[in-house]
Amino acid sequence: MKTDVQLQQDVIAVLKRERSVKGADIGVEVKEGNVTLIGTVKSWAERDLALLCAWGAPGIRNIAHKLIVTN
Repeated sequence: MKTDVQLQQDVIAVLKRERSVKGADIGVEVKEGNVTLIGTVKSWAERDLALLCAWGAPGIRNIAHKLIVTN
């Protein structure tokens, strides 16, 4: 099982690889395998894509968000 720090690094890496959310201001917090995305995105589609991408990191138990859509 991965540590929270490893999961955080994995989610950050997945988000950085996705061109559509690359410029978004998204922070990642992980506690006991539960991920929270925090920050701002430019659209609802960008928010949804960020959430979908985060699931691409193996070992995630749950994903929540505190993402604010600015447009």
